[in-house]
Amino acid sequence: MTVLSNPICTDRYGNTGIPTCTIDPKEIVGAFVLPEGKVFTTAHVLTAAAFIAELQVLMTKEASSERGFPIFLFEGLTDNSEDLVKATLGYGNTEVVRDGKYNWTFQFVKGGMMYSKSLRKFNYAKNRRVLFIDKENVVYGVDAGSGTMRGFTVDYIHTKPLKLNDGSAQAQYMIEFALTDAAELNDEVVFIDLQTDAQASFPGILDVELLNIADAAATIDIKVQTLYGKVNLGDEYSTEIAAAGAWLITKASVPVVPVSVAWQAATEDFRITLTTPTGAHVFSLEDPAALDALSIGGTPDASFESDTITHTF
Repeated sequence: MTVLSNPICTDRYGNTGIPTCTIDPKEIVGAFVLPEGKVFTTAHVLTAAAFIAELQVLMTKEASSERGFPIFLFEGLTDNSEDLVKATLGYGNTEVVRDGKYNWTFQFVKGGMMYSKSLRKFNYAKNRRVLFIDKENVVYGVDAGSGTMRGFTVDYIHTKPLKLNDGSAQAQYMIEFALTDAAELNDEVVFIDLQTDAQASFPGILDVELLNIADAAATIDIKVQTLYGKVNLGDEYSTEIAAAGAWLITKASVPVVPVSVAWQAATEDFRITLTTPTGAHVFSLEDPAALDALSIGGTPDASFESDTITHTF
């Protein structure tokens, strides 16, 4: 039979037996922002443990474009989703045009202004997808076919400007997710029960700043502390950071291996000694995954990512 002008009209239906196990999403308490093209393979979703391990790998990818970002501690929801979009025809009949789009704004409190500042870096990101996590540690995503899973597509993610404390209410911080297609949540949704605490499994990455405290002909003393809170990492990781493998040092993009790295308890910084250095050198800690492997942060604690400093000898 020719397919020319054949509209292939078929009935649509779904079986209506009521499942014995009801899946009913609870309050959404977190999200996991993914690279746009990320698909979780059948191996990744074979067990909850395998899925958690893959998300933990994503959290510490060296390239931010390949990294996954957990966002937690949602304390409330404002649902600004569209209603069903309908059109009234000329003769008075009504047709459904499309499902309304989901638009969710979540309030967060902990982390305050600095957390909001970090989240605002995702504003209007269109090259990301999102998983959502409810308070019972169930992760919701989209069926990607053949037993695989991906995140929800979004029109945008936007962390709003803060609303100041007015004396009767505390400062308000809000992050908004505008989902692209309602069908992903209603017709294509899949889920994984982590069976463990999601926030503890995905603690994320803390920003670290490096400070040039002192320098000499062949040495530089660097303080290593969190950007927000100014917690000196040497207090907990004095031995681990006092290792050449914890540092990335370059001159004109060429790696430089230090002679030694030593923790100085009196000044609470690390002295890095180089062999007769000349010219500009760039210093940073290694990438988060490498630091995790050296037991400098990592689940169940947050991982770390430092900025860079440049010093000319």
